[in-house]
Amino acid sequence: RIYDGNGNLWKEESYKNGKKDGPCITYFNDGGKKGIDIFKDGQRISRQKYDRQGNPESAQSVKDEQ
Repeated sequence: RIYDGNGNLWKEESYKNGKKDGPCITYFNDGGKKGIDIFKDGQRISRQKYDRQGNPESAQSVKDEQ
């Protein structure tokens, strides 16, 4: 877990063998989810972004970004 300068949770990351693996969740200052990236062996395989009301804005797979 990573916190900002005010002590608010900013990001949660999961690691396996020193590489990101699993969900990486970022948060707005008010604690709402800002986005979820899913990693496998250090590579991002998907991304979901949310607006400040918690509604999904977009979902992307790695293929969408190439």
